[in-house]
Amino acid sequence: MKIKIKNILLSTVFVLTSVTQGSVIVSGDSHSFNKRQATEKFKYTTNCREEDSKNICNNVEEITKKITTDLSNTLEIYNTVTFNVYVDKLSKYEKEDTLLCQCVDINTVALKMTGDDTISYVYPLALAKQLTLDKNVPPRENDFTLVVNIDSIKKKMEGNTNALYMAMLHEMLHGFGIFQDLQLKKINKNDVNYVLLPKPIAVTTREEIESIQSISDFDVFSLKFGGFLPLSIYEKNIVDLASGNRNYLLTNLSSLYQNLNCFNPGISIDEMRNEDYKNCMAKLPQPTQQLMSSIPEQYYLKGHSMGFLTSEGKVIPLQTYDKEYHSDTSVIHIEFSKSAEFYQYMDSVVSDRSQFSPDQYIHEDNVGNFFDENLLMCPRNSNMYLSESLFLSTVGKNNKYGWISPDILSMLTTMGWTEKGKEKATTNYIIDSDINLPESINFPLTLKEYYPKQSTSHSTSNRVTLSSILFVSLIYFIISLFL
Repeated sequence: MKIKIKNILLSTVFVLTSVTQGSVIVSGDSHSFNKRQATEKFKYTTNCREEDSKNICNNVEEITKKITTDLSNTLEIYNTVTFNVYVDKLSKYEKEDTLLCQCVDINTVALKMTGDDTISYVYPLALAKQLTLDKNVPPRENDFTLVVNIDSIKKKMEGNTNALYMAMLHEMLHGFGIFQDLQLKKINKNDVNYVLLPKPIAVTTREEIESIQSISDFDVFSLKFGGFLPLSIYEKNIVDLASGNRNYLLTNLSSLYQNLNCFNPGISIDEMRNEDYKNCMAKLPQPTQQLMSSIPEQYYLKGHSMGFLTSEGKVIPLQTYDKEYHSDTSVIHIEFSKSAEFYQYMDSVVSDRSQFSPDQYIHEDNVGNFFDENLLMCPRNSNMYLSESLFLSTVGKNNKYGWISPDILSMLTTMGWTEKGKEKATTNYIIDSDINLPESINFPLTLKEYYPKQSTSHSTSNRVTLSSILFVSLIYFIISLFL
């Protein structure tokens, strides 16, 4: 099996105001059932794959209803948001994990603003459908997918509906636009420094992936290069926090997806070597090269360095770390400014942080010492879940929309969402037909079929399908990044 191909496939994985009517669909798998729910604002399917976890699945279903109701009361949903929820034991795929919930397969579209049509930005499909477009968005089965881990719930979260609500709502907001499309990459041999590069667009089809049935099929399968991703609309609004000048940090790199053009369209992504990136970068103007090399060290690898500038003119600090970069938390979360104080407090009351219970040690007298109204979109961990009653009676008491603070709402509306009851912006958008963003459908395909761990052999059967390989790779990837 080609390791590079497997890694590339892995990267593609990660790239209710009305009454709900539901129906139960029994699949061919006797250990699974699906619940389809549809409202005027949201349409989703809850896929529960474990017969002995129906209580958890029912809780997930009720929480999803509450989340969609709360979002409908917070934002104007002009066109239906469609998503899948998968509830499963990740241990079936040979790996335990502390992951509680994750948003994957976020479908996107590249848009330009009318009157400013030189540069495109990537928008989540869920948001793009709410905007005024020159034509319909490309048809997609879902806008995004939520994965809920039964193992994690049973291990430490069972009965804690507040934790699951926060985790699912948090991840859903990533699907609503809080994500990034730039990557940090080392392109020189033995280089200790990163450069900032756009992510490549991996082109494939549902039919091509479904055609892979065995490991030997990897020998003839390859993802094709379809260009580079523009900045996300979230990244467009990132500013220099440290200097206080409010200058957009990535503006001068917004055309990088166009200018980094020395790769031939249609080549295998497996053939895109670091040396090729280096040579391609060398053809760019020197000021652009300097930005690509200096921004990682000065901002992505420096604490309290980046912020999100809202349309109201407020800069919201984003999470970054000194000399560290974590692709699952850095930049795409609001800064947890009291993290040092919080972890110091944890260590003072328990000898093992895994034994720390917010319900036991966080109360109205000390909650303000560690958390604020933006807690929902701070980096998540199992020690940062508060009861809704405690949050809303203390640090979140001025939040009009519960867990969604004014800052979080401003981030969403700056990207293009409309607050409930407010007038829709008159901005018109053009779908960039030159940028073909393929449908993100990899995660559901990993669930077509799975094979439990083989206890009699250290080798992998040649009957292991692509779905198994992708899912196991996904779990290893998540574990390696989880904080």
